[in-house]
Amino acid sequence: MSPIHMIRDIIKNKYDAPYLSWKKIPKLVRDIWFGEFQVYLFGMISNMRFNLY
Repeated sequence: MSPIHMIRDIIKNKYDAPYLSWKKIPKLVRDIWFGEFQVYLFGMISNMRFNLY
């Protein structure tokens, strides 16, 4: 899955209010979403490293 699709899925799954724009989303919520993306991304990178050997 590409990073853009991961971000889309994270936002869709955690979308709990009708935010009008990215700036209107509370910083805490944006940080949580980004943290989840980091977990997915670092997991993918780890898997890629193990698959190379």
